[in-house]
Amino acid sequence: MSFAPSHLSIRRWFAALVVTFALNGIFFATWVSRTPETEERLGLTTASYGLFATVLGFGALLSVIFGSRLLVRFGSRRILAVAFIGMSIFFALTGAAISAGNLPFAVFSNLGMGIFFGMSNFANNIEATDVDRASRRSLLPPLHGAYSAGLLIGSALGALAISGNVPLWLDFDAIAVFTAVAGVIASRFLPKDGNLHTPAHDHTGVFAPVATAAQRRAVWREPRTLGLSGIALAFVLAEYAAATWLPIFLVSGGMTLEEGAIGFTCFAVAMAAGRLFGGFVVERVSRPVLLTCLSIVCVVGIVLVMMMSVLPLVFLGATLWGLGASLGYPLVSSALAEDQLLSPARTRVLLVFMNTAILSVGPALGAVGQAGGLITAIAIPALLLLGAGSASRIARPLSPTRDLAPEPERA
Repeated sequence: MSFAPSHLSIRRWFAALVVTFALNGIFFATWVSRTPETEERLGLTTASYGLFATVLGFGALLSVIFGSRLLVRFGSRRILAVAFIGMSIFFALTGAAISAGNLPFAVFSNLGMGIFFGMSNFANNIEATDVDRASRRSLLPPLHGAYSAGLLIGSALGALAISGNVPLWLDFDAIAVFTAVAGVIASRFLPKDGNLHTPAHDHTGVFAPVATAAQRRAVWREPRTLGLSGIALAFVLAEYAAATWLPIFLVSGGMTLEEGAIGFTCFAVAMAAGRLFGGFVVERVSRPVLLTCLSIVCVVGIVLVMMMSVLPLVFLGATLWGLGASLGYPLVSSALAEDQLLSPARTRVLLVFMNTAILSVGPALGAVGQAGGLITAIAIPALLLLGAGSASRIARPLSPTRDLAPEPERA
């Protein structure tokens, strides 16, 4: 029989995840900060860049589809180490391809980068759910806050690299080496049996029955799971629309590359602040009310950015955009993790929705932007957020008598 992890081991586990989440943020923000230069060097239009941006999301979606089997077989400790090495290698290759203006090689390397980035993201989210359950405190918001802090650091470093005329390939290579080394070191502090979900490898110390295949499939028909995942999709689409298109939109609106990077930095600062310090609000405001308020704040921010040619409040808009988008995904993730039996299956549904949002940010918004301008494209997340806010009642806590998953069948 396994024993509950000690306070020290939980702290070590949590600290390791803080590092891995932050590394993903630094990695992604570095990529985003150079998107205008990427578009120019590869000779892409708004629509064709949208298709190019799809490659990263498609790779991440593939990793989610097959990630659960890999986690069960190898454990998240090994998966994360391999993922950080793999995405760093392909990130360096992507930098070389973009600098050379080689579009086919850039597509190939971006796909590999997406697969390993998605793999690390999937393992991070599953481990975060486990450490949150093992602890007496709510640890999901600060872990997602670490990702946002990584976004902030990465975007600031990107702005500095641009202002200092650091070549794109050198910028990517430096971040790739740092990510690989720090990621491998941090992953060694995760439980050795992380996410080997059998009674013999139960590092949370809490025995729970394993969901049957029928139960895992059934979560795809649960209205609450699908509704919450839809709400998360709206918030993730708002987040990644900013990550993909905000710098390009600002530059196309007359700002310099440095100002575009600063605009994204405002977004990242607000995201980090919301997640790092939002726990105080989460503990005092109900999920439905908070989701509604966040959606309104995010919509106001997007509208202010859209009106940059009329009102000189674009940096305030980017800040509100980030603040509003900050806690939507963590709140939904926490809601879907309430039932321990089906938490992994429901998290997988959530991640499929999340990566679908990431996948659609490029082609869908790019096509709309090509036809009606980017101002029309970034209005789409605002409309979806209005719907998410109006449907937030579905985020109420599970009823202990009627909403819990059915028990596994006994022979």
